[in-house]
Amino acid sequence: MKSDRVLLLAVAVLVFAVLVFAVSLSDFFGWVAVDTERVYASVNVSDRVGFNVNGSALTFGSILPGGSSSRSVIFQNTYSFPVELRISVEGDIAGLVQVGDGWEIPVGGGLEIPFSVYAGPGVRQGFSDGFVVFRILRQ
Repeated sequence: MKSDRVLLLAVAVLVFAVLVFAVSLSDFFGWVAVDTERVYASVNVSDRVGFNVNGSALTFGSILPGGSSSRSVIFQNTYSFPVELRISVEGDIAGLVQVGDGWEIPVGGGLEIPFSVYAGPGVRQGFSDGFVVFRILRQ
């Protein structure tokens, strides 16, 4: 009975130690995102030009084949620690959006991030949409 308790306690301590080690590694390597935001994005490639104004999405409006459109997002680091901002694009629009990735932003720092879409040769006319994913990692 006493040896069962000791064994159970030893297993519990071992599990706790493994969890602490895993969290330490994830923090060290930046595996855990502090926050993730998904922002809707869209563009229409057509024979007409138009624009959309939207404060909660990256809408690029309508562009001509061979044309482009640009938007910017301002990121402000309000965390109490430096962060790394990672950006990816998902959906039909992914092949049209051009954006950088992997910015390091100090405490209180800000960054204007330019996004552009380009309908190059061979891009089909029509509506494309998806999401821009912002991953904020503790640095």
